[in-house]
Amino acid sequence: MEPDAPRMRVICMRFARNGVRTIGLVGLGLLCLGLAATPATAAPLPTQVTVGGDTPVQGDAAKLTFTITNEHPTSPINSVQILIPEANPIAEVFPLSVDGWAPAIAMRPIDQPIPGLHGPLPIKEVVTTVTWSAFEGAALAPGGTLKLTLSMGPIPLVSTMTFAVVETHADGSTVRWADGGDKPALSLAVNPAIAQPEAATDAAPAPAKESDSGRWWLYGALVFIAAVTAFGVLRQKRAKPAVEPARVTIAKPAPTRGRELVKAGSGESEN
Repeated sequence: MEPDAPRMRVICMRFARNGVRTIGLVGLGLLCLGLAATPATAAPLPTQVTVGGDTPVQGDAAKLTFTITNEHPTSPINSVQILIPEANPIAEVFPLSVDGWAPAIAMRPIDQPIPGLHGPLPIKEVVTTVTWSAFEGAALAPGGTLKLTLSMGPIPLVSTMTFAVVETHADGSTVRWADGGDKPALSLAVNPAIAQPEAATDAAPAPAKESDSGRWWLYGALVFIAAVTAFGVLRQKRAKPAVEPARVTIAKPAPTRGRELVKAGSGESEN
């Protein structure tokens, strides 16, 4: 008995549909199992430390403020350490006072001395870390915020400064803000150095033109004054002869009176 061809086609189509559905269900199940077995990626921790304050300018001094927020649910922060960049050392770094916290500075020698902000002597040792430790009862409680300020300079000739921060909690746990640490290091953009007044130096000869012009005006005034003075002297010399004849005219009667006196004297002698 030969099989019914149309009926066999229907059976094959149903088997194919059921097989595809079965394979699909099995694949979906394996995918779900794989996702469940894959560990969930931890969400990034919120920012707890930021740096701000002055905008650093190459070659100038700056005050940078590090803001620390304790987001630990139970343990306070009793120590904060700031690591100063080593690749481009900073000559002078000074921690500013904070109530309830005491700073400690660690130094390191450098091979090539660098100029400082104060005085002509080159700097041979620079600050490598500044560590603030809380006094008893002054630790940063959970949810609290602390501001630590560093005054530093001259700012190196770089475009970015990177600081590492290590915060230590009372329970002994630490959080490192550093490359390869628990959280990324803190970066701060640096503005280019302010151009020196070279243009003003080049333009300095310009006022000389005004000075030369003023000098010529002075020379002209002196010549004018000299000419006026000479003219006055000459005028006075010409005016003197007009006065002399008056003196001669006034002096003429004197000889006449003398002759009369002589005549009178001679007459008396004749008698």
